[in-house]
Amino acid sequence: MVLREMQTTTQARAQVPQVIVFRCVTSPSAPEPHGRSSNRHEIRVPCAGKLQPEHLLKAFEQGASLVLVVTCAEGQCRYLEGDLRVRRRVDHVRSILNDIGLGGERIALLQATAEEQDGKIDETIASRLAGLDESPLAKSSEQEGK
Repeated sequence: MVLREMQTTTQARAQVPQVIVFRCVTSPSAPEPHGRSSNRHEIRVPCAGKLQPEHLLKAFEQGASLVLVVTCAEGQCRYLEGDLRVRRRVDHVRSILNDIGLGGERIALLQATAEEQDGKIDETIASRLAGLDESPLAKSSEQEGK
């Protein structure tokens, strides 16, 4: 499901979104993007704890400069340990990104209450993107699409 949505997103846009946000369906829906740049795409998942490393890595393979995983505040996951599982997986992917030279700062985990999420998502994206260049994989994914 997640990989299919990322593929659909890539095909529907001429350019891959610079930021991919994975967000639990239990989180409030994101407001319509008034003034928000179109470089952000949200993918709703049943629980962020269900995300596998390959889902996160596929986002980078498709050219994302930043991947943000948004989950419940620590200890508040309705599936008990989803927030703990996703933290371990994000840390694992971060180490892979560092090992291959892409940079672990390209993935972020945001744990917040539903009420806090929207503001913190925008804030996290802005602060993380400020120090990042375009992903080197973005160029190769664009060339493959031609």
